[in-house]
Amino acid sequence: MRNRELLERIIAFIGENHPEAYLVGGCVRDRLMGKESRDFDFVVPEGAISLAKEIADRFRGAFVLLDERREFARVVFRDFYIDLARRVGKDTLEDLSHRDFTINAMAVPLEDWGKEPLPIIDPHGGKQDLELGLIRRLSPSTFLEDPCRILRAIRFSAQFRFTIEPETLREMAEHAHRLVIVSRERLRDEISLTLAEPNSPRYVTLMDELGILKVLFPELEALKRLHQSPPHHLDAYQHTVETLAQLEWLLGELNDPQPEGPGRKLVAYLGELKESIQKHLERRISGERKALVALKLAVLFHDLGKPFTLTVDDRGTHFYGHEREGAFIAESIMERFHFSSREVEGVYKIVANHMRPALLAQEGPLTKKAIYRFWRDTGEWGVETCLLSLADHLATWMEDLIPERWERRVWVARELLTAYFRHREELFPTPLVRGNELIETLGLKPGPIVGKLLRKIQEAQVEGEVRSREEAFELAKRALESGEV
Repeated sequence: MRNRELLERIIAFIGENHPEAYLVGGCVRDRLMGKESRDFDFVVPEGAISLAKEIADRFRGAFVLLDERREFARVVFRDFYIDLARRVGKDTLEDLSHRDFTINAMAVPLEDWGKEPLPIIDPHGGKQDLELGLIRRLSPSTFLEDPCRILRAIRFSAQFRFTIEPETLREMAEHAHRLVIVSRERLRDEISLTLAEPNSPRYVTLMDELGILKVLFPELEALKRLHQSPPHHLDAYQHTVETLAQLEWLLGELNDPQPEGPGRKLVAYLGELKESIQKHLERRISGERKALVALKLAVLFHDLGKPFTLTVDDRGTHFYGHEREGAFIAESIMERFHFSSREVEGVYKIVANHMRPALLAQEGPLTKKAIYRFWRDTGEWGVETCLLSLADHLATWMEDLIPERWERRVWVARELLTAYFRHREELFPTPLVRGNELIETLGLKPGPIVGKLLRKIQEAQVEGEVRSREEAFELAKRALESGEV
């Protein structure tokens, strides 16, 4: 209610200063769809930046200059934001002709915003396309003016479950190569918004068919037609997309389990943790981007190291160490698109460790030390690592899935996740000694050896082998004397 009242006051203030102003774009589209909008675009004949500063001061918002040349600014409030732009051309109709898609080329004069039904200015048939569920580019120059609109079309298709009109698709493919001139930050944001939606494999496949994926992530091209020995059924690229599909299935199955199939064991072992898993994936990592987006990016990149680690012998094709090699490639891609350092680290850790749960499933009893080492190396991203591992297993075996093997994998995931969500204090106990204390007591010099001793002590704590400071110092002495570190 307070947001609505604040918006009404802002509309009234803009109307007093610029009676010719109007609302346009996404907020009009969302209103017609019955959706709540958090983004309100205002167009004024002139003075958009100075007006934005006034609104920020008067209504206690945060002013953000977006484009000084085009007079485009933003005011951010707690739960919504407004964009103010200078009108393009002599009137509303000319301004609307420069927008991206018909469903975004509708406007409402300020004085009409509170009316029902909403009176709209709709010269390009946007309302009809909205009713048809169709994304149609506005003019032949749509993608020439801004190639990023190619990704926006895909994002809108994913968000609204709309179909992209055939001529629009053709032009998207024609201009895909021009995405290289778009800022990496804009590309990053559109990719992230698309991946945040369910059924993301469909849109990854669409980007591939239109030649978009090889522009964004040329590293994926090397996976195509890269043969993998059984139990793999697909080449490395198809396997990647299938892994993303299996991840979507896993998350859906936890929410709405089916009575038959591999979901039975999944829910039996992980059902009680589903709320913790969902909450973990929903945590915001950078701005509005959530951990789920980082996980899906890690899925796309998890096998990028395979072309560089390929070996063939009489037992088949192998990719020993591909996860470590792939982690470095994934890291470079994340940095290329200017993701935050936390996201870069997350994707690196997920890719680097995605084989770990499989190895733990093959090693017999799962010890406290093994669980500790897994979480020591993955940190907050161990949850995502477990999910990728399960999806990877399903995408590898497919219809040949062995129930006993699958159950063991899900059981390992349950043990790892339970330790993190239910017994974190036991997993990471308060250190008995600190590095400076080891240095002073044992006469050491600062360096890597101190860190190794601290990790050894903490592992012993987790195992219950060390319970006091004295025992910790004694363990460190023994390790030094025996040359273990």
